[in-house]
Amino acid sequence: MTTAPTDSAIKTDSDAVGIRSSALFAISRVWCMPSPLTFSVKPIRAFVERWLRPVSVDCFARDCQLADITNDLNPATKAMHHMDVLDFAEWLGREGIRPACILFDPPYSPRQAADCYEAAGVDPKTLDAVKRRKGNAWQRTKNWKEERDALARIQGPGDVVLSFGWDSCGMGKKRGYELAEVLLVCHGACHNDTICIAERRVADMANAQGEARADNAAPPQDQTL
Repeated sequence: MTTAPTDSAIKTDSDAVGIRSSALFAISRVWCMPSPLTFSVKPIRAFVERWLRPVSVDCFARDCQLADITNDLNPATKAMHHMDVLDFAEWLGREGIRPACILFDPPYSPRQAADCYEAAGVDPKTLDAVKRRKGNAWQRTKNWKEERDALARIQGPGDVVLSFGWDSCGMGKKRGYELAEVLLVCHGACHNDTICIAERRVADMANAQGEARADNAAPPQDQTL
């Protein structure tokens, strides 16, 4: 297993436009054929294996066995547990499990999410309840806010979350995470890239949210080039 990127990686261009940031992260772009099984795509699997460490959990595992603890809503998969992701995150907390690495590869769109629930045999009434719980987020390609909040509560400084999708939002600064690596996987014309990000926990959520509010309240810096 190769070593995860360190602070010798590429620096953002934030300083060039006067934005306050000292974050360092690696960024790379590769081309590879797409697959509905995300971790079967060779560069994505290599990305996961670079960061994987015990104890690891996979929230949307399907048949993938890379993580120590696996979950997938569909009972027909090889996952160890078959729960809604929010229920799974809360169960991990109750069991005292503190994952050093979380794999978060959800459905990338509302249509994909509905298809996954239906494939798992979730009845329409339950699916409607899930949509109501998620509210507008269901139609915004889902920000998975409640699920990510629950996962953040069971991690500590130094722990890692690997997120996959069509955006690079991830866990974010307000939950106490810092971007460590970005991998863009191009799949050719008529396909969205798969965006893979690794984030490292650097602060607890309460302190991070306080710092974010302070940053928002601070006067803007001169951004003249």
